[in-house]
Amino acid sequence: MREMKDSGVEWIGEIPKNWKVERLRYIIKDYKSGPFGSALKMDGLLPDGNILIYSPEHITLHSSDSDKNLYLPDEREEEMSQFIVKENDILFPIVGSLGKAMIITADMPKGIINQRVAKFQIDNTIVDQDYFMWLFAKSNFYQPYIDLSCRGSFIVNLTKAIINDMPCVIQPLAIQKKISTYLDIKCSKIDEIIEKQQAIIEKLKEYKLSVITEAVTKGLNPDVEMKDSGNTWFGYIPAHWDCVISRFVFEKVSDINHFMPESVDSGYPYLMIGDLKEHISDIDFENCKKISKMDFDCLKQKMKSQKGDVIFARYATIGTVCYVDIDIDFLVSYACVTVRPNKELYGEYLYYYFKSCAFRENVKQFINSNTQENVGIEALCKTKITIPPYKEQKMIVNYLNEKSKNIDISIEKKRNIVEKLQEYKKSLIYEVVTGKKEV
Repeated sequence: MREMKDSGVEWIGEIPKNWKVERLRYIIKDYKSGPFGSALKMDGLLPDGNILIYSPEHITLHSSDSDKNLYLPDEREEEMSQFIVKENDILFPIVGSLGKAMIITADMPKGIINQRVAKFQIDNTIVDQDYFMWLFAKSNFYQPYIDLSCRGSFIVNLTKAIINDMPCVIQPLAIQKKISTYLDIKCSKIDEIIEKQQAIIEKLKEYKLSVITEAVTKGLNPDVEMKDSGNTWFGYIPAHWDCVISRFVFEKVSDINHFMPESVDSGYPYLMIGDLKEHISDIDFENCKKISKMDFDCLKQKMKSQKGDVIFARYATIGTVCYVDIDIDFLVSYACVTVRPNKELYGEYLYYYFKSCAFRENVKQFINSNTQENVGIEALCKTKITIPPYKEQKMIVNYLNEKSKNIDISIEKKRNIVEKLQEYKKSLIYEVVTGKKEV
C-alpha cells in the first residue's frame, strides 16, 4: 500500500506522497478565449470558405464536420489572427458545463474559435497530453470545482481566472503515461459494454413501436378477415374496421392563444414540451412553470385539456404524445395541440395510434419540414385513422398497456445497468488519477 498525504484540496482528498497538485496557470500556455460577439456577427459569416469557425458543437462532436459550419471571410484573417487555432491547441466551451474538449490535429481545417470557446496548450514537460485529457475532458473530475466556482450563477461561465485556478494532480511523466494507457484500455471495455446495452435499449424501443403499430393496424386476432384499407401506411386492416379521415372522429382540436404568460411562484401548471410524459399523471407538476389565475382563465377559453384528451407536441419529434388520464387543472403551451376524440373514438386508443409508425408516415405528407417537423392542427385533421369497434379499441388499449409495461420494465433495467456502468467509469477514473487506486 502506497503512502498517502493530504492533497490540500478537499474534493480531491488524499494523493500519493510523491505526487503534487499544481494550478493550471503553471501548466497551460497561450490561453485565449473567443472574440466578443460583435466581432463575429452571423450576417458577416459565410456558409463555405477556408477559415472554419470552431463552435461548441464541433467540440461535442469531436470533429470539424458539422451541418452548421460557418466560415470567416478570407479578408478578415489578419484581423482575427489571435483567435486562429494551432496544432495541439485544446479547445473547450466556456459557457455551459465543462466535460468536453477537443485537440486540434494536423489534419483539421484552418479556423478560429467563436465567442463560446477558449483554447490553450499545455506544457508537455510537466503534463502528458493524453493524461491531461482524462482529467479535463473524459471525466467529471473538475465538476466539484466548477460547482464551487460558479455557485449561484444561472449559466456556468468559465472565465480565465477559473481555468487558471483549477488544480491538476501531477506525477512523474512515466506514471502519467501509464495511467493514460490503463484508462484507455479499461474505459474502452466499459464503453463497449455500455454501447451494447444501449443498442438493446434501442431494439426494445423499436419492438415497442412495432407492437403498437401492429395492434392499431391489424388488431389482436391473427385469423380475422382482412380488407385493403386503401392507405399505403395501413395496408390490409380487419374487414370490420373503418378507415376514416381524422377530423370526422375528433370532437375538438385546438391549441391555446399564442402568447407566453408570465411565471408566478404559485398558480396553475403551464406545461412545456419538455415537461410532457406518456401520461399526465407521470408529470412533476410541482416543478413545472406556474401561471396566474388571470392568465389561466384567459388562455383556457380557447382550449383546456381534460381527462380523455390526447396532447400532441407539434414542434418536436413525431411521436411526442401525452394521454390525459387524470382530472387536473393545467394548460399546455401553444407548442402543443390538444385533441378531444368524439364518442366513436376511445382517447387512449388515439394516444397509441399517434405513437404508431403508421401515423408517423401518414402525417409526414401534410407537415412543414423546411426547418423542423411542424405537425399542426390541419395536418392532424387530414390524416386517416383506423377505427375498430369501441369495445375492441379498449381491448387493444388493455393489451398495449400490458405489453408496453413489460417492455418499459426491460428498458429500465438496461438503463440502470448503463447508469451503474457510467458511475463505475467515473469512479474508476477518479480513483486512478488521484492515486487512490494503483495501476
